[in-house]
Parts: sequence; C-alpha cells; structure tokens
Amino acid sequence: MTEEKRIFATLKEIKRVVFECDSCHSVMAFEPEHWNRIPLQCQNCPAMWIAPTTDEEKAMEQIRQGFLTLRKSTSMKCQFKLEFLSSL
Repeated sequence: MTEEKRIFATLKEIKRVVFECDSCHSVMAFEPEHWNRIPLQCQNCPAMWIAPTTDEEKAMEQIRQGFLTLRKSTSMKCQFKLEFLSSL
C-alpha cells in the first residue's frame, strides 16, 4: 500500500527555484531574491529548454514576476500555499 504525505509551502518558504536539464540532468538553482531571469538553455550541454519569444517563455516570465511580487507582498490577508504530493 502506498502512503501519501502532503507537503505545503508558502512562497516565502521556498529556498530555491531549480531548473533541471532533461538531456544531461545538469541543474541551475536560484535563491528567489537572485532569480532575475528565466534560463533558456542548459549551461552544461547545448539543449534549449525554452525557445525565446514563445508563449512558454512569456508564461515563465509571468510566473517569475508573479512569484517575486507575491513573495514580497505585505498586504495580502491570506496564506498562499503550494501543495506537493510525496509518496512514502
């Protein structure tokens, strides 16, 4: 029987934003306060992660900006949390 454990995190609890290459599994990690761009290409191999000027790149930039804005917010009167599912 698989037991499920649910993990919740607020945006302020996120320690790093991580991108992992599907090709070579190299990782790029940013502390939220230093996440100033969306990496489009792996730094270790020639794999392109996100094509420039596509809807995907625009969506990732909106996620980045929204994440940083909400993380700094002091006026929200609720807790915004992400739920992660973990199998034990």
